[in-house]
Amino acid sequence: MNMKLKRTHYGVVVVLCVCFEFAQAQKIGKAKIDSMIGAVSSLSDDTVKVKKLNTIAFELESFNPQTGLTYGKMALNLAKKLNWTKGIAASYNSIGVNYLACMDISKAIQYFNHALAINQKNNFHQLAAQNLGNMALVYQTLGEYPKALKYLFDAIEQFELLNDQLGIATQYGNIGNVYQESGNPRKAIYYDSLALIEYRKLGEKEGEALQLGNIANAYSAMGEINMAIDYGKQSLNLYEKLGYLEGILRNINNLGVNYESIGDFSKAFDYHFQALELNKGNEFIQWQIITSGNIGELYLKLYDSTKMQFSSAYIPSAKETRLKLATQYLKKAVDIALVYQDPINLSYCLEKYSIAQEKNGDFRGALKSYRKHIEIQDSIFSIESSTKIEHLTTEREVELKNKQIEIEKLQVAKNRDREIFFIAGIAALLVLMGVVFRNYTKQKKLNGALSLEKKKSDELLLNILPEEVAEELKAKGSADAQLIDQVTVLFTDFKDFTKLSEKLSPKELVAEINECFSAFDHIMQKHGVEKIKTIGDSYMAAGGLPSANNTHAEDVVKAALDIQKFMHVYNSKKGATGQSHIEIRLGVHTGPVVAGIVGVKKFAYDIWGDTVNLASRMETNSEPGKINISGATYELVKNQFKCEYRGKIEAKKKGLVDMYFVELFKPQLLK
Repeated sequence: MNMKLKRTHYGVVVVLCVCFEFAQAQKIGKAKIDSMIGAVSSLSDDTVKVKKLNTIAFELESFNPQTGLTYGKMALNLAKKLNWTKGIAASYNSIGVNYLACMDISKAIQYFNHALAINQKNNFHQLAAQNLGNMALVYQTLGEYPKALKYLFDAIEQFELLNDQLGIATQYGNIGNVYQESGNPRKAIYYDSLALIEYRKLGEKEGEALQLGNIANAYSAMGEINMAIDYGKQSLNLYEKLGYLEGILRNINNLGVNYESIGDFSKAFDYHFQALELNKGNEFIQWQIITSGNIGELYLKLYDSTKMQFSSAYIPSAKETRLKLATQYLKKAVDIALVYQDPINLSYCLEKYSIAQEKNGDFRGALKSYRKHIEIQDSIFSIESSTKIEHLTTEREVELKNKQIEIEKLQVAKNRDREIFFIAGIAALLVLMGVVFRNYTKQKKLNGALSLEKKKSDELLLNILPEEVAEELKAKGSADAQLIDQVTVLFTDFKDFTKLSEKLSPKELVAEINECFSAFDHIMQKHGVEKIKTIGDSYMAAGGLPSANNTHAEDVVKAALDIQKFMHVYNSKKGATGQSHIEIRLGVHTGPVVAGIVGVKKFAYDIWGDTVNLASRMETNSEPGKINISGATYELVKNQFKCEYRGKIEAKKKGLVDMYFVELFKPQLLK
C-alpha cells in the first residue's frame, strides 16, 4: 500500500475484533489511557486486572504498539498465573494486534493462532469467529487476498451459526475492504452494500456511515466520481449527526481528493482547509499529516498551471507562491509524520516533498528526501534489497544533477520530432484519402449487415437482462451494482418434484417445467415483475427493480395469485387425462437487496441479501397451493388482499417471523 491509496481510501478500514468483552469498544484517547495506566497498578491480581491490561494494550495499538505489547504480555502473564483460559486467549489476541501494528507479521500470526486454538478447543465460538477476522487482516496486510477472503467467509459462517448480525455485517465490510485493496472495486461495492443493509437493519449508524464512505471510495477507484461524491456526502452527513470527528475528517478529505480529480480545485481546497481547521487541537495527528499532504500536493500540481483561471481565494495567481505553499505544507506533513512515526504516509509525503525541493533548485535536499522515501518503502514491504535502493537513489541523483541538460535535450528532440511528424502526417493523409475512397463502397454494404446483427444482439441482451441494465451495459461496457431499499421477492417450488422426475423421461420432465415456467414468464411480464432466475424446479422473481416503484408488493402478490390460477387449470387438464398433478408452494417477502450483473461470460442479472434468503424461507414454510407472505409484505398489501394470519413461525436461521396466507384463489370463479 502506498500513501496515495491510504490517502484517498482511508475510509476503507478493517475492524479489529479483540476477543474479549471490550471487542466493540471505541478508541478512548491518550488522556484516558494515561489515566487507566495510572489506576491499573492499584488493582488486585484478578480477572478484572487482566481485562484492564488488555484494554490498555488494545487502545495503545493505534498510536504506540510497542508499549501495547508490554501491557498485552503483562495481561498474558497474569491470566496464566490465574489459570483463566478466556483471559489467556484474549491476551494472545491483544498481543497479536500490536505485533501486526508493528508489521511483525510472523509473530502476529503466531499469537492469533494461539488465541484461535484456545477459543476453538473451548467452544468460545464468538471469540473464535472474531479471531478468524483478525487472521484475515494479517493475510490482507501480506497481500495474500485469497487467504484473507477464506478466513473472512469462515468467520461469516461462524457468525451465522451464532445468529450474530453485527458480526456478519462487520465481515461483509471487511470482505469489501479486501476486494477494494486487491483492485476489484465493483465486488467491493457489492459486499459493502450487503454490510450497509445489515447495519441499517441493526440501527448501527456508525457502521452505516463507514460503509457509505467505503462505497464512495470504491466508486472513486472506478473513476465514477459523481457517485463517489454522492456517497461521500451521505457518509459525511451521517458522521456529522453522530458528532464523530474522525469520520468527518475522513470524508472531507476524500471529497477534496474527488473534486481535485475532476478539476474542481476550488472545492478541493475548500474541503482540505475545512479539514485542517476542524482538526486543530485534536488528537487525530494522522489526519493532520494526510490533510497537509493533500494541500501540498495540490499546490504542487497547480504549480505549472499558468493558463488556468482560478476563483478560489486559496489559489494565488503567482506560480512561485504556489510552489512556496506546496513546499511549506509538504514539509509540515513530513515533520509531523516523522514525530508520529507513520511510515506509510511519511514515505508518500517525502516523495512529493522531493519533487517540490527539486523545483526549488534544492537538488541535494531532493536527493536526501527521495533516498529516505526509498528506504522507508523497503522497511515497510521488505521487497527491495539494499542493492535495489542504491540503484534507485543513484539513478535519481544522476537525474537531479543533470536536470538542465535533460530539459535542453528534450526541447531539441521535441523540435526535431515536430518536423518529422509534420512531413509524415502529410504523407499519411494522402494515403488515407485513397484508402477511404476505396473502402467507401465496401463499408456501405457492411453497415447494413452490422445493423441487422446489432438488432439481433440487442434482442438477445434484452432477453437476458432488464432493459435499463442492458442499456447501461451497452453504453459503459459494465453495469453498476445497485442497493435498492424496497423490493418484493417471490419464490416458487414444486412439491415432491424429485418423485415426479423418477416417473417421467428426461424429455417429459423438461416439457413439464418448460410449460409451467413459460406461463410464469408471461405472468411476470403482465404484472411488471422481473424474472431473476430458475434453480432446478424453483422459480425466482422480484418487483420494484431495476427501477424502484411503489407497487412492487401488490404486483408480486397479483403475479403469485395468477400462478395459483394457472396451476389450478394446469392440474385440472392433467387430471382429466389421468396424469399426476403438480402442487406448488409460493413465498413472498419484502426488503432491501443488492442487484447487479454477475460473471463475465454467460452473465446474468441477480439479486442478493437477507431479503432473498427470507423470501426463500417464506416458500419453504408455505403449504401446497398456498401463498405465504411475511409480515413486511403484509403491511404493504393488507388493504388490497384478504390475508390469514398464521402467527410467528420459526424460519431456519432467521428466528420467529410473522407469516400470512394470502386468501386462496377460488376455483369456481374460473370462466
